[in-house]
Amino acid sequence: MLDPIGRAGRGRRAPAERGLRAVHQAVLRHFAATGFAPGASDLAAAAAEAGRTVDDVLAELAAEDFLTLNDSGRTEAAYPFSAAPTPHRMRLANGVEGWAMCAIDALGVAAMLHQDGAITSCAPLDDRPITVTFTGGTARWDPVDAVVFVGQRAQPGPAATVCCGALNFFADPSTAEAWALQHPDIHGSITGKSHLLIALGTEAAVAGFRVRYTLATKLVNELVEAADERVLTKTIARYGRVDLALHRRTWLHGAGPQGR
Repeated sequence: MLDPIGRAGRGRRAPAERGLRAVHQAVLRHFAATGFAPGASDLAAAAAEAGRTVDDVLAELAAEDFLTLNDSGRTEAAYPFSAAPTPHRMRLANGVEGWAMCAIDALGVAAMLHQDGAITSCAPLDDRPITVTFTGGTARWDPVDAVVFVGQRAQPGPAATVCCGALNFFADPSTAEAWALQHPDIHGSITGKSHLLIALGTEAAVAGFRVRYTLATKLVNELVEAADERVLTKTIARYGRVDLALHRRTWLHGAGPQGR
């Protein structure tokens, strides 16, 4: 079994061989379009193109921990999506609702699908609600002090068993710390928004996407300077060549109209 976090550097993108990627992407697209796991008939065409049965391809994907199956061989989860209810409920801009396997998975869905959306979750210690709303690529957290505990159990197994129950939202750092003290079998750390932004960007890069990270203040200054030098179109085009641009917002004290 691969390391559930690093997966030996392979990330979460299934190999193209033997119909694995085609079926895996068909599973993800079905979850994104409906909120539910696909049936065998939804995947038959993708598997047939590789000369394989749906059950055969799904079994290999499960063995490599790209997804999980129940005792009947049906898809139970395909990271980031879960067929069964979890604490992390998602609603996408297209009206689809579903569940994410963990807090980190939930945070990545909006960028993965290039859609606005919202996450509603609750802290496992005190059931306080946490909401993260994505609008135009900007995340709004409620409460603003909410954090994520990023951990894993010291045991072998798929990510669903080793990690997912250890990746949770908390309303504030002190609550996350209290929960961690109650779970000595889970090793990890409390992660704020900037660290999460970097982590999501790293995961996207490992999966083969082109990623660029910058501070919002630096981006604003760069665009203003480009406009002054009459190279704004070229600068914007350079950012357009990446798949995912991550911008950490900072408060611009006393900024004028050009710096907002």
